[in-house]
Amino acid sequence: MKQSDKYFERKDGRKKRYIPNLRGKKTKEGQIGFATKREAIAYYDQAMADGQNGTYVKRSDNPTFAEVAAHWINVARHQKTTEATKEARRNINFLNSEVPGLSKMKIADVRAAVVQEEIFPVVFRQSHSTGLNRFHTLRQIFRHAKLHEWIAEYPFQYVKLPKTPDRKQSTLAPLIAHENIEKIIEHAGEDWLQIKFAAYTGLRPQEQVVLRFSDLDLKQLDNAAVNVTKAMKKGRVIGEPKTGHGYRTVPLDQNLAADLRAYRDEALGASNVVALPNAGQPNDRLIWPNSVGNYTDHFKWRGKILHPACERANVNKIRWYDLRHYFASTMIYETEVPDDEVRIYMGHSDKEMTFHYSHWLNDPRRDKRKAAQMTAAFSGRV
Repeated sequence: MKQSDKYFERKDGRKKRYIPNLRGKKTKEGQIGFATKREAIAYYDQAMADGQNGTYVKRSDNPTFAEVAAHWINVARHQKTTEATKEARRNINFLNSEVPGLSKMKIADVRAAVVQEEIFPVVFRQSHSTGLNRFHTLRQIFRHAKLHEWIAEYPFQYVKLPKTPDRKQSTLAPLIAHENIEKIIEHAGEDWLQIKFAAYTGLRPQEQVVLRFSDLDLKQLDNAAVNVTKAMKKGRVIGEPKTGHGYRTVPLDQNLAADLRAYRDEALGASNVVALPNAGQPNDRLIWPNSVGNYTDHFKWRGKILHPACERANVNKIRWYDLRHYFASTMIYETEVPDDEVRIYMGHSDKEMTFHYSHWLNDPRRDKRKAAQMTAAFSGRV
């Protein structure tokens, strides 16, 4: 069968739409228009396949985007933290109210072109980080729809996210090169350990600011770790991590662990670290407190700590959050740690988000490791 027999063209105002040729077929489908021939053909092929195996969902039975979103959040709320659920609901309300016609659109009609041309411009019209947050919710809704066979094809495999404004990977990569980070730590003065901790653990600033010494496991330097169980929320309220995946244990570099142990012993005194009490006790102080021992303002770390260190090191200024990017890039491209474990250390729900933080692209070292692993796997088999 010719590809051209699977669709026909129709003008919709000034736009040309491509309609899957489903008339007279067993699907009894109506006329659905797409922006590209590829989408119309893919829809036709999927409809024919579904019609043959009996799983085809009539368009009249297909739920709307709003219905799928409501169904997903009702299921996800049992798996997410309270704060993450609230954030997801805010994102859903935004999508339903701000993207014209989306809430009433059949979920099967929200194809890749609709996402790229109609949804993304609205989702990313504010800050890029806010857009990524909303995109994360949107993506989970469509995964839920795919799971329940309400859509034939997952649209996000075809779309491209807008690039981060003025922070392209090609420009950020040299800024967080090893030599620059080491120079910054070396010229950070009394705050050197705080910057090193951020760069070597990848914790979010709102997670670092609430850490106490009881959150560190420093008994064995070769098995040291930091336990993340809380974060600073809006309004300076201490609550749960950003998502359910935020609860995690991150291993510590042995040299960093030794530095932290010496710092802890000096701060608490040797007699108090033998049996360190639970968080909140008088001698279990915050790791990074302000001058009076209380929670510091982590939004000021960049201006008060990081940028002065960059100036003294004579390197370009970076954001505090770029230290988290440095950690992800180092783990992905410089170590043998599986990508899925790096995802866990970062507190992400999937590897797609983790790779957003990796910036040493086209690094041959990663490809050489893969080649070595393939050689080990296949050697002796032929």
